[in-house]
Amino acid sequence: MVGADVVADDMHLLTVTDAGYGKRTDVDEFTRQGRGGQGIRAHRLHDDRGRVVTGFLAADEDDVLQINDAGVLIRTGVGSISVQGRSATGVRVMNLDDDAKVAAVARVLSSEDGSDEDGEDSAPPSDGDGVDDAATTPSAAADDTADDGAPDTEGD
Repeated sequence: MVGADVVADDMHLLTVTDAGYGKRTDVDEFTRQGRGGQGIRAHRLHDDRGRVVTGFLAADEDDVLQINDAGVLIRTGVGSISVQGRSATGVRVMNLDDDAKVAAVARVLSSEDGSDEDGEDSAPPSDGDGVDDAATTPSAAADDTADDGAPDTEGD
């Protein structure tokens, strides 16, 4: 077992192997298991396709970050990974060198306003001058003056 999640509408089970193969599977293809059940196969495995590293629910709009044991990190849209049945072996989702393996996969949530899970815009607007305007704009948190305009002397 590599993961557990609560089923939600418009989600697919995403599984990725350490050899860089992955697939999305409709959750409707899995039957409910009762007590004493032996489990249900979610990904057919062959020696050349590796072992399952992760399995979680993801929406088509989400992205995934994949990292291999050599430190290479890629971001892939979940919608670009094909939907296949439970007995399929998957498609190549990460190209690897001969001795490299996928170490971890993490979901990056998307929101309706075009921002990532952490609230930052996925494509920040730029005025074309090559300067990060957010880093050069003074903020209230960095201002060391009190509301009356006098310097803050507390803690000195």
